[in-house]
Amino acid sequence: MCDYVCELDAKTIEKARRELNEDPAQRNGQIQALKDWIHEQKWLSIPTDNFFLVGILRGTKFSQVLARELITYIAHEPSKRSRWSLARNPVSPEFRKCMEVGHNVILPKKDAEGQTIIIARPGVVDTSGDPYSAEALYQATAGMMYKLAMDESVQVNGVVVILDFTGLTMKHISFGFPIYKKAAGEAKKHAYKVPINMDPHFLKELHYYNTGQVFEYLHGMAMKMEWVKERMKIVKTKIVVHGCNFETVYDHVDKSLLPDEYLPDDYEGPSAGPIKEIVGNFIESMSAPHVLDWFDRLHSVTGVDFSLKPSNDEPREFFRKLKDS
Repeated sequence: MCDYVCELDAKTIEKARRELNEDPAQRNGQIQALKDWIHEQKWLSIPTDNFFLVGILRGTKFSQVLARELITYIAHEPSKRSRWSLARNPVSPEFRKCMEVGHNVILPKKDAEGQTIIIARPGVVDTSGDPYSAEALYQATAGMMYKLAMDESVQVNGVVVILDFTGLTMKHISFGFPIYKKAAGEAKKHAYKVPINMDPHFLKELHYYNTGQVFEYLHGMAMKMEWVKERMKIVKTKIVVHGCNFETVYDHVDKSLLPDEYLPDDYEGPSAGPIKEIVGNFIESMSAPHVLDWFDRLHSVTGVDFSLKPSNDEPREFFRKLKDS
């Protein structure tokens, strides 16, 4: 029987019950049912750690059907992407070099809702391709997301992203377009099976800052895509456009949680510290033994062989209580 022990506080457990259909009394049985299904599949290979499977279940609101689809999607990625060697080794010099760019800054303290805050800064990327490739940056970002998904609080509370367009040019778009076009193709393929609000580290809030012509171009292009329109219908992400005024961001994110670089010159209160220090600390956290072990197993054990998959594979048990209407 599953021996998972929940380490969430009472407030977060109640939030998981209310928003994710998580019932502590049934949780271990649901994890075990998913684990048993994985062990029965000759075509599927993926780790069955409790923290991973409970994250999958939370990400799919404890639907065994959607959990299986999400697991299949995750298992399919490494098996068809031999180039994922960088994401497998987060202590390699190349991975560290990509992380040190600071294009994604994961802030150390969570907000009042327990949400993790990420500042995305695509404009700081060197587009020459000499220090690192767009592929390497993409893999490093994926590695950061893997690390975040290990956090039970993130599994329940999600993340808040501040997307800072400062310094972003069309050169950045050209630099990253090929790899993100491929990623978007995969997202389109799985958009209806695994909605974005059912991902393990789902996005709660998205704040656009320092928007300009490049933002308008990207936003307009995205809104023309049918799969994006469909996903926007089901996504519950709060989206706020702040223009060039960061002062309005403070209405949503407490100043004490932000890096020094994003605070007013006359501010004298607590902060998250300088970006370089924040990024450095996160890089060090990636080298923890349990993180390295998880990354290695996730990429070495995971894979699929669809030729062995039976055509009829419906769940025998759903493990979801039906609520009275």
